Amino acid sequence: MKGKVLEFNSASRTGTISADDGNRYAFSVDQWKSAVLPKAGSPGCVKTQSAPAKSKCPDLSGHFAFLKSEI
Repeated sequence: MKGKVLEFNSASRTGTISADDGNRYAFSVDQWKSAVLPKAGSPGCVKTQSAPAKSKCPDLSGHFAFLKSEI
């Protein structure tokens, strides 16, 4: 599903994304699939067990995307 990065801490290399389902998800830079580090406001795509990214996110060409499992 679509989401937006709320915050990213470059020191700890972790962040939080707010997804369209109303939940917030923690992520680490290891889960970020773009060559450019995330920053607050970056669009993204969250993959959870109940919402596979491919089915919920149209082509995100030129946007940041990452995969995240539910926590």
